[in-house]
Amino acid sequence: MRRFHPRRLCGTNIAVWNEPALFASPQIHRWLAALGSRIIRMPGGSYSDILFWNGNGVRDAAGRVDPERVKDGYPTIDYSGYAPSFLLDTHTSAPSATWNGNVDVKTEHDFIRSLPGCQPLVTVNAGTGRAEDAAQWVHWANKVHKYNVRYWEVGNELEGTWEAGHFLKGGGELTPAMYAHRYLAFAKAMKAQDPSVLVGGAASGSDAGGFTREMLKEDGAWVDFVSFHTYPGQPEQPESELLANIPKLDPAVSRIRGWIRKYQPERASHIPICITEWNLALSDSTDGLFSALFSSEFLAEMAESGVDFANQWDAFTQTPGTGGGLALIVPGAHPFRKSQYWALWLWRRYAGRELLETSLDHPQQNLYTCATRTANSVRLMLVNTGHDAPIRVRVSLSGFNAGAAGEQAILSHRQYFWDRLSQRANWDAGPLVLPAATGDSFTEIVPEYSVVWVRIPRAGHRAVTPEAAANRLTLGRTGGPGPVLRIEIKPSAFADTPATGWVRAYIAGTNKPWPHPLPPASLTVTGPARLDRSLARLDESAGRFVLLPSGSGRVAITAESGALTVTGVVTLKPSIPQPRILWTWKPGVSGASFTSDWKLTGDADARANVTVARVDLQNVQPTEKVRNLLTFTNIPPAIRKRNVRGVVFDLKVSPSFSCTDPTAGLWVVMQSQANYWMPLGGVPLPGTPGHWKSYRFTVTDPKQIAAMPDLFNVMLILRAGAPVSGTVWVDRVGLLVR
Repeated sequence: MRRFHPRRLCGTNIAVWNEPALFASPQIHRWLAALGSRIIRMPGGSYSDILFWNGNGVRDAAGRVDPERVKDGYPTIDYSGYAPSFLLDTHTSAPSATWNGNVDVKTEHDFIRSLPGCQPLVTVNAGTGRAEDAAQWVHWANKVHKYNVRYWEVGNELEGTWEAGHFLKGGGELTPAMYAHRYLAFAKAMKAQDPSVLVGGAASGSDAGGFTREMLKEDGAWVDFVSFHTYPGQPEQPESELLANIPKLDPAVSRIRGWIRKYQPERASHIPICITEWNLALSDSTDGLFSALFSSEFLAEMAESGVDFANQWDAFTQTPGTGGGLALIVPGAHPFRKSQYWALWLWRRYAGRELLETSLDHPQQNLYTCATRTANSVRLMLVNTGHDAPIRVRVSLSGFNAGAAGEQAILSHRQYFWDRLSQRANWDAGPLVLPAATGDSFTEIVPEYSVVWVRIPRAGHRAVTPEAAANRLTLGRTGGPGPVLRIEIKPSAFADTPATGWVRAYIAGTNKPWPHPLPPASLTVTGPARLDRSLARLDESAGRFVLLPSGSGRVAITAESGALTVTGVVTLKPSIPQPRILWTWKPGVSGASFTSDWKLTGDADARANVTVARVDLQNVQPTEKVRNLLTFTNIPPAIRKRNVRGVVFDLKVSPSFSCTDPTAGLWVVMQSQANYWMPLGGVPLPGTPGHWKSYRFTVTDPKQIAAMPDLFNVMLILRAGAPVSGTVWVDRVGLLVR
């Protein structure tokens, strides 16, 4: 039987880019206090490795950061006083003269201290900062301001090429041995200021562990906890695959625990393993109810794997109206809590401190179970990840004298619904808490696509809260406005792409969900499309369907439930990708948007009246690491990436081009956060030397199409089995966008 502390798994992250109003809002404060986090991490992910916590001596009398205040390669900080923190400009390696965050570390410290029972975890700057800077932070926080920061993490994801400090000033990359040496210097310096602090790392960017093994091998006596980050799955990955990734957590934790036992056998039981960043990969999945279902299961797996504490990423990072953020709470004039918040809220409120074994006589594909206990109750979590039907679960308890009346909390589409049209949650009342019939054996109905917690009391102990009793009375009332139906689907869609829609039941004249089950709505469609089903269930006031187009034109969808009827209309547009030229060689663009592994210049003579990109190849041999003829980045925000369907460009090769490999060519590759390697086809070299030729490569693979929303690069890769010489010119590079 594994013991754990539920509130230690309900942490989050805050960041210096968060708006000051969030930290001053009484409503936000109440919401986070209700979450009950024990540990909140600061100052903000990767910014930790460019943040200097104290700006005294770097800011002038007016508070402006002076980028000239540098000595021996480091900012000239005066630790005899405090001024708001600042960021390092990684391009100049000097304090940033433009933007230095929206809040400073003191604001973050004060906010965390104001939350009952909460303490900070501070990630110190081990990327561009020094051990002495971290040590001074410990002194200031714990000795001067009495913040009593117990947990200190050395750097953030420093094994990653994306992290400031991974590439060394003198050239080369940070190695595991270098990080271990750096970690030891930081740990000794911080503990010299306050021996009671707990110092840990390697804060690796994935559950692979990064620099963790070397840190434990070389510095194990100075490691008080091990941390890593995990974002299971890929953006736009199917829900079933994302859920299938959850059990992979336990092998990752076991691997780290094995390193601890190997290198610190005498302290193995005293070095906890922590996940200081976790979430789904950034996608639409992080906004809808799926995030709550996934997070509920992931919290249970963390408890089962023996994770000591965990910090969701993150509290507030989501631009209102855009979708796809990772925030618990969406900021703005009318903030609201996302479904992941409610998953953590349920876990904090209902999970006990001991895990119990559960078994299913008849395992069901869409059902996940987790049972915990306290001294006087059993707490059962049931997750139904199926969209189409409730699941009846017969619960039997052994070795526990259960009371007949308990409590249940339900989170379904009736309590939380993310509206993709408005990009906000328009049903967000939070879980519905009700009395429940329990006992040693009882039946629990888990609605489709929902999380249900059941509190089963020991006989003789109270289990029904006033909130649950009041909700039962409210649901039992009759009279008032009746239900109305609405069909909600985007008014226009492309004729080659399925579109998800919903039949939703409201209380007439309001934007509130109808609180009772309705008969399934029969669905019919007229126009060039069909539906994936004939019925939409309205047990939880929202029934899902998928429109499957067969051509372009007007489509009408009708839903009927008893005497209720509604019709929605969708216009299906032809899907004809058009070229959008995005990359041409001009001042201000070349350095930011064009990169090459070889000599890259602009050429004003290769084409009339324009300057084009020119790459000179002098007896070069492409390898796995050196093969990038041109990479094009900085896709403009105006491009709707989900509508990208290919690449276009013009190419010319010099008559002097030479290579003994007859298969030499350029390989066209797109890169997405959801799929790092998407080859579209090749161009033979030299082709027609001395002449411009236009090329068009179309994306047709469904998996590649699904990855387009997270597109970030277009690459021309040189492939040749022999040395290459000659010049290649490229112009009018763009994307095919429908």
